Formats: sequence, C-alpha cells, structure tokens
Amino acid sequence: MSLQTAPGFSAKALRIGAQLRYNKTVKEWSIDMSASQEKKRRAAERAAGGDKKTIEKQRAEKHTKRMKRVWTLVGILLVLLLAAVIILNSNLFYTHLSAVTIGDESYTAAEVGFYYHTTYYRFAKENENYLGLMGLDPQKSLSSQSFGEDQTWAEYFREQAISELTQMTVLWKEAQAAGFELDEEAKTALQNELSGLSNAATQGGFSNVDQFLAGSYGKGLNYDTVAKLLERSYIAQAYAAEKQTSFSYTDSELLDYYEKNADRFDNFNYLQCYVNGSGKDEKEGDKETAMSEAKELADSIVEADIESRDDFEAKALEVTGEQATEADTAGASLSSDYSEWMTDASRTEGDTTVVESSSGYYVLYFIGRNNNDYNLVNVRHILIKAEADDEGKYTDEAKEAAGAKAEEILAEYDKGEKTEDSFAALADLHSQDSGSNTKGGLYEGVYKGQMVKEFSDWCFDEKRQPGDTGIVFNEDSNYCGYHVMYYAGQGKNYRLGVADKDMRSADYTTWYDEVSPNYPVSRGFTTRFVK
Repeated sequence: MSLQTAPGFSAKALRIGAQLRYNKTVKEWSIDMSASQEKKRRAAERAAGGDKKTIEKQRAEKHTKRMKRVWTLVGILLVLLLAAVIILNSNLFYTHLSAVTIGDESYTAAEVGFYYHTTYYRFAKENENYLGLMGLDPQKSLSSQSFGEDQTWAEYFREQAISELTQMTVLWKEAQAAGFELDEEAKTALQNELSGLSNAATQGGFSNVDQFLAGSYGKGLNYDTVAKLLERSYIAQAYAAEKQTSFSYTDSELLDYYEKNADRFDNFNYLQCYVNGSGKDEKEGDKETAMSEAKELADSIVEADIESRDDFEAKALEVTGEQATEADTAGASLSSDYSEWMTDASRTEGDTTVVESSSGYYVLYFIGRNNNDYNLVNVRHILIKAEADDEGKYTDEAKEAAGAKAEEILAEYDKGEKTEDSFAALADLHSQDSGSNTKGGLYEGVYKGQMVKEFSDWCFDEKRQPGDTGIVFNEDSNYCGYHVMYYAGQGKNYRLGVADKDMRSADYTTWYDEVSPNYPVSRGFTTRFVK
C-alpha cells in the first residue's frame, strides 16, 4: 500500500516526513516519527507547556483521567455481568420470554418444561422395566445420555414435549373457533385434578403447591400456569373426541372398507417357535455358523411328519427345548418378517414355513384366519377377589371364601326382581372391579379376546341369551377371583366396528393435517432452558 492510500491518515501527516508502520496484530497503521521529528515535537511541547516539570504534571493528569475512564468501564461491565447472573438465576427467562410460538400463541420455557417433564414421567412409568435396556438411567442427567447418534435423551423429550404442545394448541384453538365448551362432567374432572395438586404437594413434603410444581415440573411453574395448561388440554382432548364422533358411515361403506383392508383387520391364529441364530460372540464367522445351524434345526421341524398341531408342538419342543406358543394376531400387528406369508389368500390350516429374521428363524404353523364376522356383546359382572396371603399366594381357603361370596350374591339376585337394573345395583354395591363398579358392572362392545379366557368363553357361548347369569373363576398373575355374570345382549357386528374405528381415525388425521399448517411452530432462544 502506498503512503497516499494508507487508511486513516491525512495528507498533512504524510507530508511532514512521518513513516507508516502496519501492526499485524491489531491490523492498524501507525505513524513512526523520525528522530528529528521527535525532537521538534518535544520542543513544541516545552514551548507550549513550559518546563519539564510542568510537562510531567500534565502527563500524570492525563494518565489519571485515562485510568478513571478505564475503571469506570470496568465498573459498568461488572454491573452488567452481575445483572446477567441475577437474571439467569431468576425466573425471567422461564416465565417472561417466549420459548416456543405455535401460530399466534406463545409459550414460555416454564410452560414447555411442564410438557417436557410430563412426557418424561409418562415414558418412564410405561417403560420402567426396560429403561436400562433403552440406555436411560433416571439417576443421571438426561442431557448427558445419548438417545441416538445425534440426540440426547433431553433433546428427545424436548422434541416430544413441543410436539404434544403443538397438538394441544391446534385442537384448543380450533375448539375456540368452533365455540366448543367443556361439559359439566369434564369440568368436574378438571377441578378434581387441580384439587389433587395440593394433596400431592403435601405428600411430597413441599410447603405449597407452587413449590411442588416448580420442583417437580421445572423452574418458573406455578399453580395458575398449570391450571391454564390443563384446562386447554382438557378442551383439546374433548374437542378431538367430538370431532371423531362427528363422522358418520353407512353399514355398506363400513363393510366395503373392511374388505378392502382385510389383511390388516382379520385375525390370524398360528403356532410359532423361534430358533436363535445369534451365536456366542460378534465374530462374523461365528454368526454365520450359528445361523446355518439354526436354519438346519428350524428345517428339521417342518420337514418332520407334521399332520396336526400336536405333531408340530411335540417336534418344536424336541428340537428347541421350549413350548411353541399360540398367537391370535390382527394382520396389522403381524411381524413384518412373516406377515406376507401369513396373509396369503391361499393359506390353509396345517401349512408350515421357516422364516429368517435378523438373528434366527421363525418356525410357523398356520391354524386359521378369522374375518371378525360376529357380534360384540354387552355384559355386566360382579368381581369378588380372593384375598392373597403375605407371600402373594392364594390359598384354597381364600378361594373358597371368594366363591362362597359370589354364590351368595347370585342367590340374592335370584331372590329379587331378577332384572338388569337389580343386577347393576348389586354390582355397584359388591364388585371389586374398579373399571366397572361405578356403572353397574357394565362392559359394552366386548370383543373376543378382550377379557380373560373364562370370561370371554362364557360371553361368546353360542347358546347365550339375554338375562343369562352364571359364575366363572379366573386366576392369573394379576388377580384371583370369581365373576358373577349377567348377559345383557349383543352389540354391533365387530368387523363393522373395526372398520368404523379405523375410518374415523383416518378421517380425523386428514382433518388435523389440513388445519395444522395454520399453526406454524417457531422457537425462541429460551427453548434451551427446557431440561
């Protein structure tokens, strides 16, 4: 660069013979005075400011002023830094600034945090026995644990929270636009849930509800905020339910829809066993050998003289050392490894096959296909449970006592009016089934396989007539007891019900997909505080 083009210096400075130097560190030009020029400068200073002592005094004053300015700036920076620390430790970023905006509705980090923690707690509860297998340790920070290659568990739950918050907002806003309001039953349920927060706070050892909510669901939360979010959630859920029931179809439309989707809707009954081919270690050669050996074992089952399911079960036990399991599965829930074979229209009872999976082979025996062409049933029942001992076992005495109580209740019914209403009254009074003992023991639209086997077999007996009563016993890992039964009659055809449910779901999804683009989602910088 020439002297004439040097940045920031006047032509006069260049004419007095000064030398320019470029400082690479600060990327600036500076004037380097020659020795003669420096002499002239000092002489000028003495002429202007007097003797050397005066000059030193002037320099000291300038230095003092300069240091005052520096310390003033330092003080300002310290004040700003302290203010930033105070703000970060306050609720400002959690309660006053937008973390997520959905349409024209903004939510703070505290509000998103409520959904974040709710999503996490629900997930942890539903998968409490499998969290370790999923790589999630509840005792460690979610931000320090990897959910996938590019995402932590904290990021995963944050995305889930925003997704649920978005759905709620879309439905709530649409409900507002439609003039929808909660019915009295829903309002009561909402108030009961809100009232329960005080009990939860007390049981948790918190001094008040706000402290409980902030400690359990994230910084900045309080009762008013949670009440607002829960009310919107109740409205959203109720409106979604109303929207789904608003669609209507004829029986002809439902039947046509079912038949077009029969491979998804029909139930498939089959036996299966699994031959593991994973090998003892991760070496490729070992895995190939293990898979080859597993294939030979699997083939040996279907190549045997199999003429019945008993033959298949015996051979499977001989080869694998384990009992074959029976399944009755809807087509939509079949494993992708063998769904194509299972849904083949030419499949007949007794067909067998071997199907490869990622780490072994399925051996299958086809029993039959059910097109769900039967009527649902409506039934009332009174459950009397046997009392378990200290070890959780049921003694014969406990079973006999429960059976005697069931007989006593049925006898009381027989001595009375013997109507459905009288049975319902007894159910409300005696039944230990929390799912039905407040509605006369009623279950409507029961389908095959929905209830325990003994219960279901009684309901779907071909000879069953409205008004029939009886007692059935059941014992499994959940409970042991007797069901006093009352057959209320048949409901709709099940296959039409399956089609109806699927069509409503599809039409609801189509509607939601049409309105949701009206609510774009944007995120503010305080989203990062949700954790």
